[in-house]
Formats: sequence, structure tokens, C-alpha cells
Amino acid sequence: MMDDGAALWIDDRLVIDEWKQGASREVTVDLELKKGEHELKVEYYEASGTARVRFWWERKNEAPVAMDDEYSVDMEAELVIDAPGVLENDSDVDGDSLSVILVTNVANGSLTLNGNGSFAYKPQIGFMGIDGFEYCTTDGLEESNVAKVKIVVEPLNYIPEAVDDTVSTEEETPLVIDVLGNDLGLGDTPVALTITSQPENGIVEIIEDQIQYTPNEDFIGVDTFSYTVTDADDESSSAVVTITVIPKNIEP
Repeated sequence: MMDDGAALWIDDRLVIDEWKQGASREVTVDLELKKGEHELKVEYYEASGTARVRFWWERKNEAPVAMDDEYSVDMEAELVIDAPGVLENDSDVDGDSLSVILVTNVANGSLTLNGNGSFAYKPQIGFMGIDGFEYCTTDGLEESNVAKVKIVVEPLNYIPEAVDDTVSTEEETPLVIDVLGNDLGLGDTPVALTITSQPENGIVEIIEDQIQYTPNEDFIGVDTFSYTVTDADDESSSAVVTITVIPKNIEP
């Protein structure tokens, strides 16, 4: 604001040139200045009365920048991320406080996204794979670019639990035993089946995911052996199989 005339140079560049006698008036100019120091030179005059020149500097607002994020969660579990959440790696050169705006919601679960960047995500029951959402930030004046949040829903890490088995067979009659049938925590992942102790009165062999027990000739009584199951994460568990060998039913 000036009365009557004024001129302003910045770094020897004339940016205001107003030498018009008259009432007070306001002149506005837009400037692109690099970061750092700048030299200002001012000239003004007053035809009569008091001379006064005032300058107001208003920095141009810069839009914030949002960055992509990635998280992981187990199947059927809930992912809870506290503030600043997705805002942690976002920025604003003006130092303004930022808030979050949801752009695209998740496709395979439920999402609660808060303005402070915190959120809670729960995948649909049975879903495993990649889900995600998109958001932008705002400083109250401008919105940022759109950022993607990738959520990897990982399979449950089942821990196997072998359960003892009790079966029976007639003497000299082989028996195929589904030892895994009552075991727990195997999930859908393959497991390794091994014999950890042999029976005293027979022989055992693994046939695919089952164990065949063959009693010794003429043996009648109780025999046992043990086995171990091991999953892909090298988690293992052992159990004992008890076999009662009964006499053949000989017709008179």
C-alpha cells in the first residue's frame, strides 16, 4: 500500500513501478523466488503530507505430497495402525498440518480411516492375498496426489498338534492307519510324516499320508509306535499309535 508513488526492486529486478500521484492504493504482484536470501531496494515519494509505504508478504501455498504405504496382517485378524499412520511418510513443505481423505475403499474387507492417518482394517473371512485403498492428504487449502496403501493378507501359521491313535486288527492282517485324520492345526499346507519309533512286534511303512502296520506272524497282543508331523515352517508334533492285535475268528 502506498501514497503517492513507490518502486520495488528484488535482486535488481523491478517488480513494482507506481509513480502516480493520488490517494492511497494497493498494488499486488506474484513472485517466484528461490529459497535463500534476496536483496530488496525501495524508492518512494510523497507529493504532500506524510509519506508511507507498507509491504505484505504472503507465501504461495504448496500442495502436500503423499507417499505409498504397505502393511501386512494375518487372515481373520485385524490390522490396527495408530496415528500418524499413513501420514508418517507424507510431507508438506509449508509445514502445515495434514489430514487424510479416503479416495478408494478396500475391496476384500472393512476399513475405518481417520483424518489423523490412523486406520483399522479387517479382511473378509477366508480372504488371503492383496487388498488396499487409496487416499490423499490436504493442508486445508490444496489436496495432494493420490497415494496407494497395499495390505498383504497372509495365511495363518498353523502349528501342528499330533493326537494319539488307538486301533485294532486281526493277527497277520495289515492295517492302514490314517494317523493325520484326527491331528490338529495342519491347515491346507503339506506336512512331512516320519516314523520316530518302531513297533516291537510288527513293521510299519508310510504310504502317502498314511501308515501301514503289519503285525509279526503269530503275534497277538498290544503293540505301539510313534510318528511325527512337521509343517513347512519346521513346526512339529509327535503322537503314539496303539494297536491291539486280536486272534482271528476261526470257524469251528
